[in-house]
Amino acid sequence: MWLKKNKLRQKGEIIIILQGYTKKNIHPFSSHVLNTLSILTTKLPMKQSVQLTASIHKINKNNLYKYVINKIKNDKK
Repeated sequence: MWLKKNKLRQKGEIIIILQGYTKKNIHPFSSHVLNTLSILTTKLPMKQSVQLTASIHKINKNNLYKYVINKIKNDKK
């Protein structure tokens, strides 16, 4: 190998260049989940709507609730 043939190549530093974090504006939930939540919130309180949506789609209710709270906060800005 190129590295093993010359001992001097084994010394020194290695530099790794990574691209920085870019925030993507992607919904963490499918359109089906968000549609179900939207329909339920017209007739039920938010907490119950989130619980039912999570149960129907077999997703984590805490993550869905956090998403809803963050969306409400961002919409007020």
